[in-house]
Amino acid sequence: FESYTGLNHSNTVHMLASGTKSFNAALYALGEADGIWTLEEDVSQTITEWQGDTNKSLITVGHLLSLTSGLKDSPDYSPTKAKNLHTYPLAIDGSTSEYPPGEACIYAPCNFQLLAAMFERKTGRDPVGYLYERLFSKIGISSNSLEQWTRDLDNKPQMAGGAYLTGSEWIRFGKLWIQGGAWQGEPLLNPAT
Repeated sequence: FESYTGLNHSNTVHMLASGTKSFNAALYALGEADGIWTLEEDVSQTITEWQGDTNKSLITVGHLLSLTSGLKDSPDYSPTKAKNLHTYPLAIDGSTSEYPPGEACIYAPCNFQLLAAMFERKTGRDPVGYLYERLFSKIGISSNSLEQWTRDLDNKPQMAGGAYLTGSEWIRFGKLWIQGGAWQGEPLLNPAT
């Protein structure tokens, strides 16, 4: 049933916008399997700038993933201008704590930039490179698609809205979730995570 119209073809990449956020769940699950972090872990153990802050010091990895950190994006952040920004410092230093963690759900990209910054500090690795090595390459997502991923001035990937994939690659990622984290019989993600 696969067909394309107009100028689109099988290797046309499309911006996924907020669909990118789903990759953070995979990043977390793979990282947990590799012993990098837990849902209950305080972000301030790694983002040490937050250790003296009343609300930020209580934010866990689980709060970031569920958008219940209470954080609001820096007024200087804009997803359409991310290529011209330093997004990790904006998330770490520029986000404001509107509510204590766990009290409100705020749809804020800073949560995902913080998760990526935390991952990089803990591992010294690029989150998208890690996802490619541990997952994307195994389900047929091309490194060419990943080269299109929006990055900021510091070459940090936009984990809230920067991904580009072909239609069939996006379907493969969805199929992976439908199959409980398994691909061609090989378990890649733990469905319990």
